[in-house]
Amino acid sequence: MDAEGKLIAERDEGREAFGDHGFDTRWDPLNLAYFNGYAMWTYHALPFLIGEPHYELEAIAPVLLEGRELRGLLVRFPENIHTHTREQRLYFGEDGLSAPPRLFRRCLGKRDGGSLPFALR
Repeated sequence: MDAEGKLIAERDEGREAFGDHGFDTRWDPLNLAYFNGYAMWTYHALPFLIGEPHYELEAIAPVLLEGRELRGLLVRFPENIHTHTREQRLYFGEDGLSAPPRLFRRCLGKRDGGSLPFALR
């Protein structure tokens, strides 16, 4: 909306607007608003979300990062949650901290939802 309250842009299906975007595809302001909305909500809420019904969790093999072993956790998101990819891999150090998830995966047609060192205790 503009300063007078007039609608200046809208999009009913944010995810579908990405279509076959590639790495060099420019985003319009509505692409950015859609991505920022679901991405920021998911990242901030993730420690609480994965304890909710319909999220599936599975321990996966640890990885080594800069000489540290990080525990792995596979998270399967429910279909009604907008996220880059339905399956995301999270890794946690001994301190319980995780790396932020890799960005732009779903929007760019990639399928690897991995992340490397949020606090999970």
